[in-house]
Amino acid sequence: MNFKYLYLYIPWIISIVIPNPQTSFLIAWIGSFFIFYMSMSGRIKPLPTDIPINQQILRPLFLVQAIFAGYMACSSIFYFLDSIGYTYFSYTGTYNAINKATPQTVTACQQYYVLGHAALAHGILAAMKYPVKKNVEISIKSFSRFFITIGIICLPLSFLLSSFSGLSQFGGQAAGLSFVACTLAFSTAIGERNKMVILLSGIFYLLNFAKAAVSGFKEPVIISILLLGIFLFPIYGKKLLVIFIPLLIIAFGILPTYVATFRQASWALGQSSEQAKEMALRALQESQQLSETNWHFLVNRISEISMFVVYREHIPARHPYYGAQILEQSLFAIVPRVFWPTKRNTEELVSERVYEANVVDPNALVSAKPAFIVDAYLSGGNLIILITLFLYGFVAQFIAMKAEEMFGGFLLGTALVFTGMFGVFWRGSCFEFLINTTFWCYIGMYIFYFILVKRKILVPIE
Repeated sequence: MNFKYLYLYIPWIISIVIPNPQTSFLIAWIGSFFIFYMSMSGRIKPLPTDIPINQQILRPLFLVQAIFAGYMACSSIFYFLDSIGYTYFSYTGTYNAINKATPQTVTACQQYYVLGHAALAHGILAAMKYPVKKNVEISIKSFSRFFITIGIICLPLSFLLSSFSGLSQFGGQAAGLSFVACTLAFSTAIGERNKMVILLSGIFYLLNFAKAAVSGFKEPVIISILLLGIFLFPIYGKKLLVIFIPLLIIAFGILPTYVATFRQASWALGQSSEQAKEMALRALQESQQLSETNWHFLVNRISEISMFVVYREHIPARHPYYGAQILEQSLFAIVPRVFWPTKRNTEELVSERVYEANVVDPNALVSAKPAFIVDAYLSGGNLIILITLFLYGFVAQFIAMKAEEMFGGFLLGTALVFTGMFGVFWRGSCFEFLINTTFWCYIGMYIFYFILVKRKILVPIE
């Protein structure tokens, strides 16, 4: 047994013995950065040496942990600042978030976050075993041409599959593969100096980016920028950071106002996408609105702690833990409706616990599915958080290694298949949707494998 794993839990242990809630919160919050450092630096377990570190960013230890744990455990600082009377870094004395929960409840949620983060990192590291034994040889002359071909084929395929309710899961997988493949085609074409593929994949990337910009959601835009930067990083190195870090900062600075205005115009007022886009762009020019919208986004939207504190005050004080109920519902959700016509709508099942805790009004036209760690808490508190977040990291790492084994290494296995098909691990979701999506993505991975073997792109090693 590697007792170094215990280092990951030190921030949680210190936090729960500190009596002052504000100090305890900050220790738990800073603790996540300690976990990042200990796990990503190789202090707990040596990092893989099969490929250079700057090419391993897409592996779960780095990307899944950074996005999932960063969103889960680190973004809550703005809610905390708002709860003690700060707007940005100026003290205003206006206590907003504190009206929704006591300081003890806010701190308890952060303690759950740091415990979950430690268990996640523990699970990833425990499963991590490189190099992976490859079961196939790759027969590809030009990776850039291969990737652009995958991107072009999967794009219409995603629309076709999504038009059938029983195949919509595979439609989402095809869409993810198309986007990642086109982005990979762009980066590999630069290395191969293939001007035609650079042009074609660049056009596809811009079309995807434009689609993301009018989707009414922030994540697709940010992911578009992030993935392109990650794929180009092995080519251009640290000098690329000079461009992409400012781009991401700008995106976080303007997207909250842009998306909020776009949604209001398009979804509530029924404006066309073009009209909504114009209204959103005008809103960006109003500095006061930009400042207010961004702070509201940082406090209430970039983190889900505002909902977590409501669940924490409801469970178990007013409602007992759910036990195995949520997990059972998740297993039932896997069964396709074609085999179970009377199966209850999964969204409705999830919404029941949302409405029971009064997180949102039943008449509100919003979806407020619990985060993965919230469902873990609702199922049984600290122990279930420890178990499920460990499994979350372990399974993500296992699938990434399985993909490398099946698809001949990192480039096709992790960069294309794991990144394109298992993006659900980045942000997570409630139990029902995450387990269902992961299961069918795993099936889809095997289908994609057999197609490539049939086309003799992958040649099994005897």
